[in-house]
Amino acid sequence: MWRGSKRQRDEMWCNRDGKETTLFSNSMFSELRESLKEVCSFDDFKERMGVYLSLGSCKEIFDVMTHVTKNTDSGRIKMKSNCSIVIDVGMKQKALRVLMCYHPIWLRIGLYIIFGGNTLLPNGDVTSEQEISFLKMVMEKQLFTHAGLAEFYVYNKLVAGLYRPGYFEKLGGIILKRFLLLVLILDRAKCQSSLPLNHGIDGLDGGSPLLFTLQSNVKSSQQMIQDFLTSDVMHGEGNLLAHLVIVGFKVFYVQCPLSEYDFRITNLFEDLQDRVRLCRAVQLLQHDSSILTKLVFPSDTRNKNVMNCGLAFQHLKQAGVALYDEDGTVIVGEDIVNGDKELTLSLLWNIFAPLLVNQFLLSEEIHKVRRIGVELSDTCTSMDMLLHWVQAICESYDCKVDNFASMVDGRAMWCLLDYYFRSDNHLPCSSNISNGMYEEHTKTSEEASIMCAANYTDAVHNFLMSQKLTTLLGKFPEVLQVSDLLEHNGVCNDRSVMILLVFLSYHMVVKRNTDQLNFHKFLGYNCPSSGRKHHNKGIFEQSEAIENIEYHDTTHDFKAIMA
Repeated sequence: MWRGSKRQRDEMWCNRDGKETTLFSNSMFSELRESLKEVCSFDDFKERMGVYLSLGSCKEIFDVMTHVTKNTDSGRIKMKSNCSIVIDVGMKQKALRVLMCYHPIWLRIGLYIIFGGNTLLPNGDVTSEQEISFLKMVMEKQLFTHAGLAEFYVYNKLVAGLYRPGYFEKLGGIILKRFLLLVLILDRAKCQSSLPLNHGIDGLDGGSPLLFTLQSNVKSSQQMIQDFLTSDVMHGEGNLLAHLVIVGFKVFYVQCPLSEYDFRITNLFEDLQDRVRLCRAVQLLQHDSSILTKLVFPSDTRNKNVMNCGLAFQHLKQAGVALYDEDGTVIVGEDIVNGDKELTLSLLWNIFAPLLVNQFLLSEEIHKVRRIGVELSDTCTSMDMLLHWVQAICESYDCKVDNFASMVDGRAMWCLLDYYFRSDNHLPCSSNISNGMYEEHTKTSEEASIMCAANYTDAVHNFLMSQKLTTLLGKFPEVLQVSDLLEHNGVCNDRSVMILLVFLSYHMVVKRNTDQLNFHKFLGYNCPSSGRKHHNKGIFEQSEAIENIEYHDTTHDFKAIMA
């Protein structure tokens, strides 16, 4: 989670005897405490801020606000005396719209830190119309008013809206402090929790939610200040940001446009023409975010598209991806930008296997199956290694696999599912297992297996069932369409089999996502797990109780698939 659990003050905050350290003592910010007494409760404010910000960030905020409040209290930075942001309905509504440019989650956190109130904490859907209306009401009642000040300056309690001179000027100073404090807190909180671009896309690959909504015109903390504290609101300010920088008030967050980009693909050939999505695919498949720092964005011209395409091709070439089609035609960036369908599909096919198939893990898996080491040669491609992996497993089922074309009947898929979903196959396969134990385990596995390749001759049935069963693994794409299987009485070509195998190898070998599935139990067979006999009784009973809960849900899904 981007926000950790609520924590107490750490040792940097307090000494071991419970007394506050000199790094953050109350006496250090006594002037700030006095200046903010009409803005918020200083002690509660400091405690709430410690939940979302580090000690260093809290101290920095107090240092900055100490200098800012000196200037606001002395009148060097102030709003107009009539406080038009309050008395002018149009300006007040505009100010509210500017504040609503913040993401509701962040706005709630900022208001909670300043004003308190557990109802402000994000809970459930914070983007609903009801929640947005609630936020606007809170800001109108808390940010733009002050009950104690109004009671002190009121002429007659029976007549609303009549105040003695000085009320609106005083209220403007309080609103200014609240707003600057809100912007500073959210700026530091987001900068502290955001994901740098060289590690991925913030809000998508990690980090925290975006600070500003996608629909808003405000995309930086500086722009928030400019749009809220306009010349119609402030008194005698030419360049407010420059004035704030002089007194030490600096905000840094700028929302990266790439974080707002919609990477969903609706039209394959059109959406790939700007190459931003291609670079994103390369980043995800290679687990290398350095390509994002070189990306030209927004990619709104042809030259920028070609530059992004060249960047993607450079990374693909380094990864060993062939930049030519089956006929040897070289694929260049202009072909993709122009939307050449045939060459685009050839490039995607070339990208698919080398970047998803982990040759090293597959070679280790083949070694565990055959008990013979497999050496990686320069001439061995990813698809060759994938074929060797399938061949190694199918050998124990008397199912001969010569090439991918010989797998179109689907029998090899059943062998793979039986091998990895069989519970007694979880016996550790490390290199220090004796040959006798391995032979005994293999014999047990063969006796317990219900698979016989000769019994599964219907290709349509084999692929339909194998693909539906793999959906129990979680997010597994539906590679084969039922209409295509029925039309061609099986898969139409060996490439469909290869795509299915690539995803299957990723789940079986890389993710090892088979622990909670017992393929034989689903089919009504009782296959004891020899690997689990080595666990102690307490752990076994606890894991069995958890497995029974998950097994019940998975069995329900399995029965639905069989139906």
